[in-house]
Amino acid sequence: MNLGVVSISAPRLQSLHISCLDTDDWDNLTSCQVMIFGPSIKYFSYNGQLVDEYCLCSCSILVEASVICIDLIHREREVVYRINKLLREFSNIKCLSLTGQAIEVLKWAEELFVHLPVFHNLTKLEVVPGSLELNCRGLHHILRNCPSLESAIFDSITCAAHPENDDQILNSLPSCFLSRLKSITIVMFEGIDEELSVLRILLKNTPVLERMAINCLVDFEGGSDEKKEVHYQLVALFRRFTSSITYTAWFRTYDL
Repeated sequence: MNLGVVSISAPRLQSLHISCLDTDDWDNLTSCQVMIFGPSIKYFSYNGQLVDEYCLCSCSILVEASVICIDLIHREREVVYRINKLLREFSNIKCLSLTGQAIEVLKWAEELFVHLPVFHNLTKLEVVPGSLELNCRGLHHILRNCPSLESAIFDSITCAAHPENDDQILNSLPSCFLSRLKSITIVMFEGIDEELSVLRILLKNTPVLERMAINCLVDFEGGSDEKKEVHYQLVALFRRFTSSITYTAWFRTYDL
C-alpha cells in the first residue's frame, strides 16, 4: 500500500519513538509525509534511513530529540532536506542527539545552512555514533546556532594534525566554545595524532571548560612505549591548559 500522507494525533502522548526497518530496495520504495500532532510530546526519537518526511505539528513543549540516521550513502541529496526540516522542528529543545552521518549530510545542500534554526535553549549536544572532523561545515553551522551550549559529547572527532591549520579552525569556532561550554566528552579515543590535535585546539579555546572526559580504547599508561608516549602527551596537554581533568582508560579513572 502506497500512502501519500500519514497522520498521528495523540494529544496526551509525552514520548514518541519511531524506529524504521533498514532497506536497500530503493527502486521499489515510495516515501510519504508523516504528520505528527502531539501538543504534550516532550521527547522525540527517530531511528532509520529517513525514507519518509516527518512534520512535528503543535509540539512546542518538546524538550529532547534524537535522530539516529545511518546508511545514507548515495541518498544524501534526498535525505538532507528531511534532516533540515526535522532540525527546524527542534528549535526549542534543550537536548539534541544526532549521528555523525546526519551532520555530514548537511553539506549536500549548503544553501540550507541559512535556514537552520537558532537553538536558544539547547544546552547539550550529542554526536553519537559516527566520527566527525572538527572543521565539518555541518557541525560548525549547528554549533554556531547553539549560543547556550554547555555540554558536547562526541563519539569520535579528529582534525588534521598540523598546528598551522589551527588558526583556520579557530576563526570558525562558535562563540559558545569561548563563553558557555563547560563539559566535553569523547566516547572513542584511540590516541592518533588527529585526535590529539583536536584536544589541543579544544583545551586552548574553551576558557570556561570545567570537565573533559575521554574514554580511551586502549591502556596508554601500561602499554607499549608508543602508547606510553600518547599518555605523556595527554598529561602534558591537560596540565598546560587546565588544573583538573578526568582521563578514563580501561574503566580506570586518572585525575591528572
